[in-house]
Amino acid sequence: MKQQTQREWSAEAEYRYYRSGHGHDRDAAPILKERANDYKTERLQFGFFWPDGADAATRGKLVLDLACGESFTGCAIAELLPVEQVVCLDAVVPQIYTTFRAWQQHAFTNNINFVIGDAYQLPFADRHIDMVVVSRAIHHFPQFYRVLFEIDRVLAPGGSVIIVEPNDNGIYSFIMEWEEESRSDNEGFIRTGDIDRFFRNLSYSVDVSYYTVRFPLLRAKYLSTNYLLRAKKSGAPLGPRTSLNRETNMFHCPVTHLPLRRDADSATTEDGKHSYPVIGGLPVLLPPSETRQLAEADLLERAGTVSQETGAVAAVTS
Repeated sequence: MKQQTQREWSAEAEYRYYRSGHGHDRDAAPILKERANDYKTERLQFGFFWPDGADAATRGKLVLDLACGESFTGCAIAELLPVEQVVCLDAVVPQIYTTFRAWQQHAFTNNINFVIGDAYQLPFADRHIDMVVVSRAIHHFPQFYRVLFEIDRVLAPGGSVIIVEPNDNGIYSFIMEWEEESRSDNEGFIRTGDIDRFFRNLSYSVDVSYYTVRFPLLRAKYLSTNYLLRAKKSGAPLGPRTSLNRETNMFHCPVTHLPLRRDADSATTEDGKHSYPVIGGLPVLLPPSETRQLAEADLLERAGTVSQETGAVAAVTS
């Protein structure tokens, strides 16, 4: 049954699934208060994610939180590490919109960006990103090797990849099997060994470990709940980024990888051949597809609702 689900699954099916209620479709509120426990858990993981010297390794870097969901990982990185910019990317509007609206309203950090994008066709040029973080998301992609190849394409020489997945070894894998009916239809089974083998074959230096957030001393492979991969690409790392600008050189066309120039309503390549909408301040950098149409319609609906609420508040206070 699970193999059949994987064969039939698509980005459009995922989008409809989240839109129908699986995603957290709520009014925006200060995200660090509204989901304090989730955010606290994400911060607790930093003791496992980042080795000693993380400040120096991430200073001035461009970090991608890929398949970010509600962006807890990206928000934690922006808060705790001296990065130049964090980009939170997801294809599913309800997953990312709540945090984006909270950031618009409260600007809890100024070094974070949000974008609707496709993990199979990332809106970045080759060797543009210094670090990619993927937290418990790879198993949502039936063609996960395409995601790994895209990560390798956009990662700069000397760049790092951090991937967290449910541990498919030992006791936890049996629990996952027993609880199959409680998981969403777009969650698949992958072998975490295939992930670290992929990066080793591309000559990355790879470190694999295991951990359990609530029990930090529990690091045994067959007892821990999480698999953690830290991989570093060969080559000399780029220097600190000092001139990144979301309007001119942050994003690139997901089809041609040419730079996008962004204004209030659109992001367009310099030759004018490819243009992408910016709706309510959130760029939709998806290749033309049914998924893009769904995302645009969803954002237009949400942006319209926000405008109406803002107008009503203004009318009451005037």
